[in-house]
Amino acid sequence: MTGEKRKRIGVILALVGVGLPLALFPFAPYHAERGFLGSLSRMEILLWQTKPEKPCPHSPAQDRMLFAYPDPCFPIPAEYFTVPYGYFFALGVVLFFGGLGLLILGYMYEEKRGVS
Repeated sequence: MTGEKRKRIGVILALVGVGLPLALFPFAPYHAERGFLGSLSRMEILLWQTKPEKPCPHSPAQDRMLFAYPDPCFPIPAEYFTVPYGYFFALGVVLFFGGLGLLILGYMYEEKRGVS
C-alpha cells in the first residue's frame, strides 16, 4: 500500500470516527434534571421497538412472578433493543486513532521513500 493511499484511508477513518458519535448524538435522549454529563453516561440508541400482540389483562399475581417468568403478552425478542451511546463513542475513538495512525504511517512511508 502506498503512502498516498494510507493517508487517504487514514483521513476517511478519522472523519468517520469523529462523525459517528456526532451523527448519533441527536437520537440519544437528554434529561435536563441529570445534566449533560449525567445524561451522557446513560444515553442509549434505540434500534427497534415491538408492540404487544394483544392487550394483556394485568393481575396482582403477575407482579410477584414478573422476575421469575417472562411476560406472555410480549413477543420473545425484548420489547425494545437499545445500545449504549458509549459503545458508539468508543468505536469512534478507535476509528479516529486508527485513522490517525494510518495517516502518520503514510507520511513516514513517503519520507522513507523520498517522495515529497
